[in-house]
Amino acid sequence: MGRNCVREVLRHAPQQVVKLLSSATSGGDAEIDRLAEQADIPCEPLTNAELSALVSSDSHQSYVALLKDRHVYELKEVLGASESKSRSLIVMVDTINDPQNFGAILRACECFGVDAVIWSKNRGVSVTPVVTKSSVGATELVPMVPVSNLGEALRKLKDSGYWVVAADAAADAQSIWSFEMPEKCVIIFGSEGEGIQRLLLENSDFKVAIPLLGRIDSLNVSQAVALFLFRYRQNHAFGEKIA
Repeated sequence: MGRNCVREVLRHAPQQVVKLLSSATSGGDAEIDRLAEQADIPCEPLTNAELSALVSSDSHQSYVALLKDRHVYELKEVLGASESKSRSLIVMVDTINDPQNFGAILRACECFGVDAVIWSKNRGVSVTPVVTKSSVGATELVPMVPVSNLGEALRKLKDSGYWVVAADAAADAQSIWSFEMPEKCVIIFGSEGEGIQRLLLENSDFKVAIPLLGRIDSLNVSQAVALFLFRYRQNHAFGEKIA
């Protein structure tokens, strides 16, 4: 739902769109209408109330796209695709409960060319219309890997040659500005309140923190993700993407 989100999916993954649903009359989005027409995607008129009921939100901005089921990646696909690569970037998120944060994390991952996002199917928020809108369509563009056990997934990644970086503000953490990201790297981000669970921290190779100069003691998790991904690209600007 939402004009920006629908527009980006129509631009970059129109094959995923089954139908456009719109309550726009005069003053609609001309680019969305043009992209849908170019891709021969039908548009069904609905009322604002019907759209709101469909997505359980009033934030649809008069546009909703009905999508095909996205491809759900398995970890073995990601590992197979990266096996011969010397450089790969994966993000693992541990129990993100706020859909706005999860969407913003996925947006940053798409913008910085992350190869995959791994998240727990049993802990935290799932992919909802709010997540998709907040991600500006990145849910349809970034390879997403839901797993039952983050610890087991981390073990397989390490066995496949990935180094594990935990975004953690512990006293013994290294500064992000002096730390050089490994070429083949998994970066773990924890929940908004509790951080990264102990088992994942214990199996990390590095703890890295963002030094702060202001009086507020922490960044929003999605802001932290963007900074870590920027730092990785500073170190390794030209990485091959899995998908």
